[in-house]
Amino acid sequence: MLMIDGAMTTQMLGRFQEIVKVLGDAEEAINEILQVNPRNNEVTAFRAYIDSKLQKLGQESENMRMTFTNTPNIAGGFCVGCRKNISFDTQTVVFRKTSSTQLEVWHLPCFKQMGNKN
Repeated sequence: MLMIDGAMTTQMLGRFQEIVKVLGDAEEAINEILQVNPRNNEVTAFRAYIDSKLQKLGQESENMRMTFTNTPNIAGGFCVGCRKNISFDTQTVVFRKTSSTQLEVWHLPCFKQMGNKN
């Protein structure tokens, strides 16, 4: 079982994008410094560090976004409990594996209600 808060995930992805933008801005500033002093080893090393972090964060952000975007294709877009549409961007959902190839998705309140019945 896996529970995901869609609103928090969307917010986190937005923050990732903000961090990537700030790192991109820092890279531009470093490039300007290197134009003035191209042989500064510390600045060159820092630029390499920023580049690696920017690339890593960008890739992780894209992986999370693709996983989040593909969720309806994997688990479906409707709650197993109430059969209503699920908004993965705004609602808290629960994923439950039912077999080696099947995955159910529930609204959190529906899942809790189902648990109370058992």
